[in-house]
Amino acid sequence: MTAGEKVDIVHQVVVELASQKEVAQQYNVSVPSVSQLVRKVRKKPDVLAEIRAKEAEKEDKEAAVIVAAKSILMSEGHLWRAT
Repeated sequence: MTAGEKVDIVHQVVVELASQKEVAQQYNVSVPSVSQLVRKVRKKPDVLAEIRAKEAEKEDKEAAVIVAAKSILMSEGHLWRAT
């Protein structure tokens, strides 16, 4: 589940007052997962910002790995840069 999906789930349950069962079905997750997420956010509202920060950090690391891999492949002649 992405950070955006987690935000959407919490929004639907807390703001739009959708049932947890309905939201769980929509996102193809279990009702306990939705319940746990909503409970965490109600207890500690900053949890969504933390989730987003972790996801952004993960994306940054993945991008760095891709850049490094391309650099290695290019330096070894396995990958050519288009001109």
